[in-house]
Amino acid sequence: LCGAVEACLSHGLRRRALGLFKTSSTTALIQKIAKICPEADYVSRRLLELELAQESHAVSGKRSSSSSDSIIKPKLLSKGSGSSNSVTTINTVTNGAGAGPGGGGGASAPLGKYLWIRLALHEKRLAKIIEHLVSNANSYYDREALVADPDYGSILSSLLVGPCALEFTRAKTADHYWSDPCADELSELLEQFGLNLHRIEKDVQRCDRNYWYFANENLDKLRNVISTYVWEHLDVGYMQGMCDLVAPLLVIFDDESLSYSCFCKLMERMIENFPSGGAMDMHFANMRSLIQILDSEMYDLMDSNGDYTHFYFCYRWFLLDFKRELVYDDVFATWEVIWAAKHIASGHFVLFLALALLETYRDIILSNSMDFTDVIKFFNEMAERHNAQSVLQLARSLVLQLQMIIENK
Repeated sequence: LCGAVEACLSHGLRRRALGLFKTSSTTALIQKIAKICPEADYVSRRLLELELAQESHAVSGKRSSSSSDSIIKPKLLSKGSGSSNSVTTINTVTNGAGAGPGGGGGASAPLGKYLWIRLALHEKRLAKIIEHLVSNANSYYDREALVADPDYGSILSSLLVGPCALEFTRAKTADHYWSDPCADELSELLEQFGLNLHRIEKDVQRCDRNYWYFANENLDKLRNVISTYVWEHLDVGYMQGMCDLVAPLLVIFDDESLSYSCFCKLMERMIENFPSGGAMDMHFANMRSLIQILDSEMYDLMDSNGDYTHFYFCYRWFLLDFKRELVYDDVFATWEVIWAAKHIASGHFVLFLALALLETYRDIILSNSMDFTDVIKFFNEMAERHNAQSVLQLARSLVLQLQMIIENK
């Protein structure tokens, strides 16, 4: 648990906002906010007492637990804590912090890692400290930090109230503190999610910014849908192109939950097009076969003029269902045709759409003897300038043409 809290509070933390401290970054953070957060001030003073007590004990050479209590107790009581359990509290926290395997650690052993977190948990003040950090995240954290997120930051502080906080009061060994499997697993999980959030943020900021719908507030909706999907499918993670698939759904529904549900269903079909799947190679192979049958002259040009029958220039078409090739209104119509075609024409209608795009500009490609680079440049320049209805109609006719060839055989 302590490791997980440390990972959350360290994620996206601005080091320059902390000043120069010899302690860990999160300990420096506590010292920084102690002036304005009473809970942090309390924990910071207790940490100082522990350090002073340990230094005094090391100098005196007294090793027994009774001697340790005699040094710590006056210092604690002098702060006016008003609690008869102050010594017990400090001993409980430091028992798991020492380096020794027995849990006592020895009087001269260095204070353990996550000490301030243990102390704040034991005193049931950690949730208040994190609430303060969430409320003032702009002062200490980058925008993509977990604590800076209004949803995840609040969730983090809420998890540290009740059972999680009370659980810490149970006695545990030093081994548990130094290597907590659950905490390590959660730390790795949060770190992995944090990396995905960074990639999501970059793509969200540049997704369809020329389209009227994606003002800042709707960018937040887009970010929320993608982040939720990645959290629920962390084994898949975020891959470039997912924002492009969510965006049209969000424009149509203008509702995060509906868009998320539809995106999950859409990804069941589209996930194989991403690098982790194998559908893209199958698309390329099918395109080679299809164009050889329906337009051998075009195929011969591709084969002889630099051999770009690998069809890599179609990658973006298949990855996003032609979303970047068309204006928004045409994207909606094209996607509906692709989805419907699975039930009435072909489950591979995207292949006929790709071939229809090539056939639309067939004369230009052949007359200019375009090579691979020319074709890529040409279709990049033609993006959002295609006549979608004409391309769709041509794709339908290509389906019928292939069906007739098969029937005649």
